[in-house]
Amino acid sequence: MRTFFLTVAGTSLLVALLATTARAEAGRSAPATATPAAGPDSAPVAVVRAPARPPSPMMLEIRAALDREREQIDGLRLRLRGASDAREALALERQVERVKLDTEIAILRIQADAARRAGRTALAARIDAAIGGLLAPPAPATPVARPAPHGSSR
Repeated sequence: MRTFFLTVAGTSLLVALLATTARAEAGRSAPATATPAAGPDSAPVAVVRAPARPPSPMMLEIRAALDREREQIDGLRLRLRGASDAREALALERQVERVKLDTEIAILRIQADAARRAGRTALAARIDAAIGGLLAPPAPATPVARPAPHGSSR
């Protein structure tokens, strides 16, 4: 989305232009809609929006995964408010972390599947490698013995 701020005689006017592929492919000009809104200085502003094209099947899957994540995290946060001690709170926070990681992996798998269906095997392989890195992160490097800094009393 491109946003332009125009100043006309001290009044701000916000015009948002959305380019839609669907309209360009159809070769027809769909009417834009104007919505009144408040600008940065509380002056009335017109926001012009072109109709959006429907989301792709991949985006629908991603949105569903994000919705599931949101529901799970909302439930965990509700339980967190009622946590009886720090240990329970920490366990719930770790569950939130796990839900977020699982969602990230699910979204990457959705993208990898879409890349494979589109014949983009190299992209799918890179996404699969990223998934592998999330599932089995590399072991931390072993610490290297270094001399103490000058002026240190250790």
